[in-house]
Amino acid sequence: MRSIRPAALVCGALLVPALAASPASAAAKTCSRKATVTAGTVVDLTRTTADAEGNPVLSTTPVSKLTGASRYVATGAATIKAGAVTYKLTKEAIFGLSCFGHSRAQGARYPAVILERGTATWTTARRKPGAIISTEGLWDPYAEVALDAKVTRTPSGDPSLDRILREGPGVLRFGTAKVSRTTRKGYLNITPYVGRKSGLCRQGKGGTFTSTRFDSRGYAKGTSKFVGLASFSPR
Repeated sequence: MRSIRPAALVCGALLVPALAASPASAAAKTCSRKATVTAGTVVDLTRTTADAEGNPVLSTTPVSKLTGASRYVATGAATIKAGAVTYKLTKEAIFGLSCFGHSRAQGARYPAVILERGTATWTTARRKPGAIISTEGLWDPYAEVALDAKVTRTPSGDPSLDRILREGPGVLRFGTAKVSRTTRKGYLNITPYVGRKSGLCRQGKGGTFTSTRFDSRGYAKGTSKFVGLASFSPR
């Protein structure tokens, strides 16, 4: 799994990218980066093989226990449980597991899903937050309220699963993430990695975030548009 962004304070949250150790958080507590499939079928994208003609063949072996060491694809609508957070994924969604937290001292103790393609909705309980992360940003419930929210990420060019298998995960690098709070009151913490004042946390109901390239430091560049910013939110 590619690193989304170097470990940094985002909305007061410390991100631990999948497959990337974070020296800044090495001494702090982190989540397990594990999840359980509770409905539907998920397969490990890293177990893709090739047929006699060299065409990629997606694994047909269901995986029920997920870790942060792999990239996964939901072969149909699927539900996973990571800690106290329930994530629902659409057919052919591609994702991985990570962690985030609210201070360096606290550590990245809460579960997060790295969404690379498709739609993920997630339900959190009070004081038990979860997040969605993509190249374009990080989204979690403001003040750790109970919240339902949704992120749909479309990679640039909207590649098919077959093309992704043939050309590799590089085609997932850039794209557009559309984010919305779906039910219940409260706001999302919205930490955009693209657009004006990237990295500045806002509080709102969602928005649209598009990445187009990386700069010389490896940071994503693109645009951000917010929806329903709270009166107390930075602009």
